Amino acid sequence: MLSVGRAVWTDGRGDRIFSELSGEPLQTGRRISGTITGGTGRMRGVTGDYELTWRGTLVLRPKARSSRVDRRISVDGFAQPKDRR
Repeated sequence: MLSVGRAVWTDGRGDRIFSELSGEPLQTGRRISGTITGGTGRMRGVTGDYELTWRGTLVLRPKARSSRVDRRISVDGFAQPKDRR
């Protein structure tokens, strides 16, 4: 089974980086790969790839709304800003 999803990374100014995730089913110690697909503000046009290892996942369901709290370790990758010349 393959896990797929999306992630949004937000900096202190509110600029965002968007990415698509894929990898092994989410469990402690599993590797996930991310491909950066773009961004907003100063991050507009950024591209890159990264990998991370899940440390643990906790699913909360208060009043039928599903929430997920994830912890990760070992984030490695590369990002290339868009050439602004």
